[in-house]
Amino acid sequence: MKIVNIILRISVGAVFVFSGAVKAIDPVGSAIKFTDYFNAFGMPGAASIAMLLALIMNATEFIVGISLLFNLKPKLGSLGALIFMSLFTPLTLYLAIANPVTDCGCFGDAIKLSNWATFNKNLIITLAAIWVFIVRNKSTVAISPKIQWGTIAIFISVVFGFQWYNIAHLPIVDFRPYKIGTDIQKSMNIPEGAEPDKYLTYYTMKSSSTGQTKEVDSDAYISEKIWEDTDWEITETGDPILVQKGYTPPIHDFTIIVAASSIGLPENKDIT
Repeated sequence: MKIVNIILRISVGAVFVFSGAVKAIDPVGSAIKFTDYFNAFGMPGAASIAMLLALIMNATEFIVGISLLFNLKPKLGSLGALIFMSLFTPLTLYLAIANPVTDCGCFGDAIKLSNWATFNKNLIITLAAIWVFIVRNKSTVAISPKIQWGTIAIFISVVFGFQWYNIAHLPIVDFRPYKIGTDIQKSMNIPEGAEPDKYLTYYTMKSSSTGQTKEVDSDAYISEKIWEDTDWEITETGDPILVQKGYTPPIHDFTIIVAASSIGLPENKDIT
């Protein structure tokens, strides 16, 4: 059982260290994700503190992971992990159901997960974090409390210094689609053989002889050759609906915008 406890503690710690580190690589990206959340929940005014929250959250997550990974103040570390998961697991369930944002940003730009995949991942981590918290008193630490606190203080300085560096310069490891050296045109293309997004358009049709109406989708309209039957006429065309998500190129929203103030026009100009 002791081996299981150690494995779970190290596993939870490793996930927290990785999650905090990849977000600390790009604190500006973390702040942008906070802003997305604030806008989705009708709190755009809170965007002014997004960077501060990003810096604190990234550092706290990293330090909680370090605590568990290296068994430094593991009781506090297990409590921190449990608080994190108690907050974010219900949040990711809501994201999975309501989908106000398409990516939670849990692993920055390094790993993109769907909202349901994120919730399932958090559910597993939560169960592990609960167990680690329950057995926290069974964890033995060989080094003194002063050395533990000193080591944690060093890691706190390192993670905040690391975030400052990545704000003052480009991210030390760039996971973003527009990183230096990227061939933008190539990154916008869909590889041969990859499935694109599939959309269906629904038509409301009416029989000129009987007055009967029916709704058909664009696939059935073509495959069943409904278009050949002159008795049926399209009376209403719906908006295309995404029915199957296909391959999305790394760069799919590229635009070049000239600010209105620089060209003397009332609005920005798209010169892509």
